[in-house]
Amino acid sequence: MINMTIMWINPSYVKKYATVMDNVDPKFIKSHILEAQNIEMHRILGGWMYDDMITEYINNNTTGATISTAYSTLVDEYIKPILLYYTVYYCMYDLYCKITNKGIEVQSSDNSEPISESILEKKKSSFKNLAENYAENLTNYLRQNQDDYPKWKSNDPDNPYRILPEKDTNYRTGMHFINSRSKSNRNRCINFKNLRNI
Repeated sequence: MINMTIMWINPSYVKKYATVMDNVDPKFIKSHILEAQNIEMHRILGGWMYDDMITEYINNNTTGATISTAYSTLVDEYIKPILLYYTVYYCMYDLYCKITNKGIEVQSSDNSEPISESILEKKKSSFKNLAENYAENLTNYLRQNQDDYPKWKSNDPDNPYRILPEKDTNYRTGMHFINSRSKSNRNRCINFKNLRNI
């Protein structure tokens, strides 16, 4: 389910807790909240549970139906900080430059100038690291309370093609391939294999 209505945080929350300036257009932030939610929370929770949570919140908005304690706990205690930092992470490039009728332009003003791309990447990385840390907390909580979240624990029997939840680590780093032909690197590979067998 691609959700374009339910947001588990709002632009005011982002401005308050992520030091985003008040003059940033809330519509701009909203689009990135939905982006972060549909991509990252869908990935972490899996399609079956994510769709079920969105449906509960839609029903709550339209009919006043009660949201389960299990889901409200997840949103209030775990999901909000994840979305906060993933939203800012997704915002960064669009805050740096805009698509206009003249093309893609880097933002600047009389009183300020844009940061370098290298600093931009460092800032993006810091927000992503924070998001991944909170995502890891969520995944650990779900592992420890699987019986309370059967749609995370199991696959959807009626739709086996749904996105499955990522139950391994939420930390993402690039892979580094070493040259195994050198003697020193062969020793490192051997030592690593020994460590895995401990």
